[in-house]
Amino acid sequence: MHLGGYAGHVTGHNFSVQGNTLASADVVKNMARAYEGGKGTMAERLMDALDAGQSAGGDTRGMQSAGLLVVRPIPAGSNSTVERTVDIRVDDAVDPFKELRRLLNITLGVPRTLTDRAAELAKAGKFDAALAEQKKALEIQPNSGHAALRPGAALRRGRATVDGARAAAGSDSPAPQPGQGGRAGSGIRGAARHG
Repeated sequence: MHLGGYAGHVTGHNFSVQGNTLASADVVKNMARAYEGGKGTMAERLMDALDAGQSAGGDTRGMQSAGLLVVRPIPAGSNSTVERTVDIRVDDAVDPFKELRRLLNITLGVPRTLTDRAAELAKAGKFDAALAEQKKALEIQPNSGHAALRPGAALRRGRATVDGARAAAGSDSPAPQPGQGGRAGSGIRGAARHG
């Protein structure tokens, strides 16, 4: 049963894009171009393809949920049935692709990388740049305790500066005190394997 809109596919070297109830053929064409020309991990390229398809009109019914699953081949003789490297989803959101990208960034360790970079910048005395990196990390993962507890997070004058960065990122929660921990990746199902 066809519900209207465009239905079709595009194939390329080791990939296929397909869909139905789409705004036009440009949806799958844009997705294929974005995937083929993308940089980064397979998950990042798939996310770019989803965004490209949406920019061409996406599904005629609108958006509510999104998911991203990346698996690796199972080694010969393994007892494993699946090797998931990324398995994230958003079940109900106004902008599920934006939330999916945020979860992907958490899965790929982007907030940690930004926090580490902030520490390096702070050590070098580049406090404004360090605060900017820390703010980016907190925008991605505002409830993360590790972002506020990392050695470089106490950038200028300790905790007050971190709380200022949290406020700038839209979080009114104060930075956790040492020993309090914090939630990291609470919305993620599955995890990425690195290496």
